[in-house]
Amino acid sequence: MTAPRRIVARVSDHALVRYLERVKGFDMAALRAEILTPGVVAAIEAGARTIKLGDVKFPVNDGVICTVLANSQRAKRRDRKQRFVLDRVGL
Repeated sequence: MTAPRRIVARVSDHALVRYLERVKGFDMAALRAEILTPGVVAAIEAGARTIKLGDVKFPVNDGVICTVLANSQRAKRRDRKQRFVLDRVGL
């Protein structure tokens, strides 16, 4: 007879976002707008795959910012050739 599976308590990313929004009062639309500036939109529309802005990088996949990384972190991506660096264009 096998031992019962041990349950590990966790919180999903979705639940965490909803907690921040509904319990802590974070305005997700305002946060989204803070990230998705006109310059970032232009970079995505130009085909950027990674956008560097200040101290963070935004990896882009099919037009969607899929995570936020500190500049010291590297995105796990095979093709790092196509980049758009907003700092260099003054945005």
